[in-house]
Amino acid sequence: KGTSMSRLGGKSGGGGGGGAGGGAGRIGVRGPGEKKLETDRRRIRDRVRKIENSIDDVRKQRALRRQARNSVPLGTIALVGYTNAGKSTLFNALSRADVLVSSRMFATLDPTIRALRLPSGRRVLLSDTVGFIRALPKGLMTAFRATLEEVQESALIVHVSDVSSAHHQELDEAVNKILAELGVAGRPTLHVWNKIDLLPQDEKVQWEKSFAHPAERVEPPVLVSAFTGQGLHVLLQRMDDALPPDPVVKLSLRLPLAEGRTLALVHALGHVLHSELDDAHMLLDAEVPVS
Repeated sequence: KGTSMSRLGGKSGGGGGGGAGGGAGRIGVRGPGEKKLETDRRRIRDRVRKIENSIDDVRKQRALRRQARNSVPLGTIALVGYTNAGKSTLFNALSRADVLVSSRMFATLDPTIRALRLPSGRRVLLSDTVGFIRALPKGLMTAFRATLEEVQESALIVHVSDVSSAHHQELDEAVNKILAELGVAGRPTLHVWNKIDLLPQDEKVQWEKSFAHPAERVEPPVLVSAFTGQGLHVLLQRMDDALPPDPVVKLSLRLPLAEGRTLALVHALGHVLHSELDDAHMLLDAEVPVS
């Protein structure tokens, strides 16, 4: 680092070459009098500018995909929580996906979204997000914009905590602080205490008893183990109850066969009771969400 701080970079062409040849030989390296520190700063600025441009490109792509998803009336549920709380394991258990599960920080960077059918029969989109950390720097907030935007667009936030951690309450406060910075503190939120299989049996029974008859009129957290599957059926029902209501109605429809997208929506989002072909139309009796 030290000895070459003020030397010129590159030779000026070959032999007695000078002028244009010498100038061409120094493209991308230091010019006369330019120190190595200045060269490094210039390269770093160029690198930062390229990364910022690529982040903007990713944001535009995400917006287009989200716009396409929003054309289908499905609510979105976002899993959030401190890093290593077990969000990806829970995501896999609920959606039967195969998302990377790792204890490393920021193992989940690209938001993964899967369709999920709730006990009432309606379908929603479940999104896995990046694990939060304390005092997340502003620069990282920008880098994680793609996954954090899924939180801002969600109809329900599922806050996953590692209940086996002795510091889970202060980690929850760190997550709540970041949610407030994202402007979603007032969004419907369901608290999930994960990894109950790691608790001592007497402590687990004590928590279950206290939550069965809560002293205050607040929604108790859901006790689950994403690893063993314990409590997942209760979580699905609580997610169904916490989402904004979307009642199911029974309709008799007569749709042209050319309306393939509408027919696919009825089959994907509703429950078809009867269908028959009538010339160039499809007659359907179906139960579908109002949305």
